[in-house]
Amino acid sequence: MANSIFNDQAQQELKEDFIKIVMETAAQLVLDKTNKRWLRKKDVLEYIHISGPTLDTWVRQGGLKLSIIGGVILFDKREIDAFVLKYQQ
Repeated sequence: MANSIFNDQAQQELKEDFIKIVMETAAQLVLDKTNKRWLRKKDVLEYIHISGPTLDTWVRQGGLKLSIIGGVILFDKREIDAFVLKYQQ
């Protein structure tokens, strides 16, 4: 058996601490992403769990507005929230 700097208990605690830090960091990244006011199309799809064609239909039918700035398509998160709530059953 190879010599180890840490005993089994210390290794287990270190492993648990590492996993906790990774999980907290991942959760914060998700939170940061959804707290942005302006979202790109791919972010909208993830945010409200819909497909690209569905989003395109909502925009084409005039129900959901978008902004184009320098060729970048952006959606206002507040508009998305209002749109979804309008059709909530």
